[in-house]
Amino acid sequence: MTADANTDTAVLQKAVGYIVNRQHSNGSWAFNGDGDSNISLTAQAAIALSSFQAKTNLTSSDLQTAMRRAGEYLVSLQKTDKTWGTDEESIVDTLLSYRAVLNTVGLDAVDSVDTSILGVQNTDGSWYGNPYITALAIKSLNERQDMPNAKINSIKLLKNVNGTNTECYSYNAYETFEIQADSTYSNTEAKLLYFVKLKDGTVVAADTEGQPGWNTRSSLPGDYVVIVQVKDNASGRILTAAEKQFVITPSFKVGTVILTADPQNTTVDKPVTVSTEATLITEANIDKSLNLKFFVTNSSTVIATENKTISCKAEEGVNILDFSSFTPDVTSAKDYSIKIEVFDGENKISEGETICKVLPPPAPTRIDATQSLDKSVLYPGSDSVTAQFILKGEGVPEGPQRNPIDLVLLLDNSGSMSGTPWTKTKDAAKVIADMIQP
Repeated sequence: MTADANTDTAVLQKAVGYIVNRQHSNGSWAFNGDGDSNISLTAQAAIALSSFQAKTNLTSSDLQTAMRRAGEYLVSLQKTDKTWGTDEESIVDTLLSYRAVLNTVGLDAVDSVDTSILGVQNTDGSWYGNPYITALAIKSLNERQDMPNAKINSIKLLKNVNGTNTECYSYNAYETFEIQADSTYSNTEAKLLYFVKLKDGTVVAADTEGQPGWNTRSSLPGDYVVIVQVKDNASGRILTAAEKQFVITPSFKVGTVILTADPQNTTVDKPVTVSTEATLITEANIDKSLNLKFFVTNSSTVIATENKTISCKAEEGVNILDFSSFTPDVTSAKDYSIKIEVFDGENKISEGETICKVLPPPAPTRIDATQSLDKSVLYPGSDSVTAQFILKGEGVPEGPQRNPIDLVLLLDNSGSMSGTPWTKTKDAAKVIADMIQP
């Protein structure tokens, strides 16, 4: 797959998107949808994606991740000699996978494969007397030629602690770190690629707001690996790669407790029933049961109470709960305190509070304003909230006092005013007459 002068790049981008979307979760491809993974097809797909990127200089985190995952899948199927077999039936898998791994994982994973390929060449120069296999062998061996020297000297993971970047290799849930890599390479233009290998072996791009880094979010506790690659811009080959291990520790934190009352306010002599809702936002990678204590008070008097036990799932992050409603006393102006306390066992770990007000009677002539939101929480990524504001006039304002006046309208109905000018003049006169107060 190449983008020459006669090829519409948009056509190739669409094809690349199709290939990426058809990739299996283990990094492979199959000829028929969810069918069996195929080594040769996976290698050819990875080579095609790498070629597209090298020729067009277009990339994305999805494309980079797809290529790396394909390389990881192929490496996982290597034999002890790092090939995928060298007999006549399996040599094609080796010839294609060798090129694919060079373009996705790097030389270290296949550093002895060229020797194995040369070891099965016939005395007549062919491989198994087969022109197709021989052509593949030539292309594969050429892939290794003239690879520039490159080295990754160090990888550091940095965590922001009180405004200072501090080297750190142990993280809780929802913590962000920056990746800092020192590399050297000669006689080439190259770029650095950054990935994180998850606990289950899945590889994801490490990118935080356009910078190399990663947020742990609700990733399970365990050992993880940061992967840094040096990729040659011209050929698309991975010149070298290095890894750095880090640990995600078990953690659970209630980040925010949001209490809402609906309505938030009422006025004297306007009875309402107030419904309450609590939103718990957690930053966790383990599940935990929490005890919640809810109560409504007016001064020192307890109006309503409720206890709940909830199970917080790490992957959910947001728990929305309905609590008891209550009817405030509206005979006089007063405040009601609505509070929730969150306990882990006997330890109070968080709390939230809001106030519902009974306001003094409003002025007889006024503009009342109310507002509402269609949701109380925005989720990371693409999300939105709709806010509605209603302004409602109450009462009838007194008309302004003014001296009586006489108003005379003179309309010109000469020939020059015929047609549209005359029609508009009459309409304007009517508007003025309608606006006159008695």
